[in-house]
Amino acid sequence: MRIKVYMTVLDPFYNPLDFFTFTLYVADVFVNLCTTYLDPFGVEITDHKKIMKNYSGGVGFWIDLLSLLNYPTSTSPILNMIGILKVNRVLRISALVS
Repeated sequence: MRIKVYMTVLDPFYNPLDFFTFTLYVADVFVNLCTTYLDPFGVEITDHKKIMKNYSGGVGFWIDLLSLLNYPTSTSPILNMIGILKVNRVLRISALVS
């Protein structure tokens, strides 16, 4: 959002909106750590240790973790560029819908 939106356009709502979206992204990581998945045989895995191992062992977890480095009060241009990884989550929504 910081890359595409000029901050003063959304004043005074920019900072609360930025913090809210960051909180949603953090919550999304925790939800993914607890969400069941299907193994290759079609069996739903509900064991929390296996779920965490499956999510944290995948590329999606590391992309999510890197994108969280772009916290709301960040002023670093490098961290702001890393925040573009949050677009990955938007792309995953289309897979969930279909």
